[in-house]
Amino acid sequence: MWWTRCARPPTWAWPRDALDAPPDPRSHGAPIATVIDAIPGIASVGLGEAEARAAYGDIQVGTACYSDVARSRIVGLDRGRLKLIADPKAERLLGAHIVGDQAGEMIAIAQVAIMGGLGPQAFIDTIFAFPTFAEAYCLAAQDLMERRQRPALRGGPFLGQLLPRKTPRRPTSLVDDHLAQAIATGKARDLVGI
Repeated sequence: MWWTRCARPPTWAWPRDALDAPPDPRSHGAPIATVIDAIPGIASVGLGEAEARAAYGDIQVGTACYSDVARSRIVGLDRGRLKLIADPKAERLLGAHIVGDQAGEMIAIAQVAIMGGLGPQAFIDTIFAFPTFAEAYCLAAQDLMERRQRPALRGGPFLGQLLPRKTPRRPTSLVDDHLAQAIATGKARDLVGI
């Protein structure tokens, strides 16, 4: 039996599905994130891919590799993945799943987006602090929108893709490009001041 970490009392709660219990009235219908403190961390909120397909039909899915996130490269924790699930028109986020470092911290971003009825475009329009793990949301949202434009890119395994990409994704900004060049030449420590 897995424990679920919650931000409000009770601090630790049994998964409600396992107990066939009615929904917790304190949640007010808000999605409750599930976090498994492991190495790597595992976190999810909202609908899974199978649940979303059953409820909405042809859903939109986008992923981001940690190896494409500058913060992951700086700290040397580049094994992980974030997956976003959106409705068929990509107007509303339905779920998010993370396997990797800081998963428990990062899942809160998706939880707020689901509660606010936001779509993947909100992540693309947001300027995240740089360099942070949160940049993965922008990359996953960009991937989702690209797959929406090109249906042949849809689908694919999630957990089986934890290894870094063979061909790196194009940098998302001039700062990211400069950082990638510094990392490649071994001068990243000078660039970030450590």
